[in-house]
Amino acid sequence: RRFQELAGIGNKLVLNRTWQLWALSGLSLGQEKSTQGIETVTLEVPFMLRFNFFKYQQINLQVYATQTFYVSLTDAGRVRYDGSLNYSHELVHNFYLTINFYSNYDSRPTDANSSTTDFGTSLSVSYKF
Repeated sequence: RRFQELAGIGNKLVLNRTWQLWALSGLSLGQEKSTQGIETVTLEVPFMLRFNFFKYQQINLQVYATQTFYVSLTDAGRVRYDGSLNYSHELVHNFYLTINFYSNYDSRPTDANSSTTDFGTSLSVSYKF
């Protein structure tokens, strides 16, 4: 498991009527516990790009992606990556179909026998009120 807190600042790189691109950075403090019971505390510098595309006329459509790279300050040479791509579409009034793709990489996982990469997808139907 990983518990993580992040404080940072960012700025808009591009902003228009239907899409936005942001860049952010700061400091991240995390606590990890492996399946073997090994606990570590990490201090990292994240570099994040966040992209949002949205269309609310005629159809309600949103696409957003977040790509984050972490450089460890407490474990020299360790780098991590978290990425996600989400697509959300309003099927009928207040009912949404959402597809999420994610991927993760850790050059030095807490448990040495663990995989360095993880990826997956999820599909959901939701009602918003």
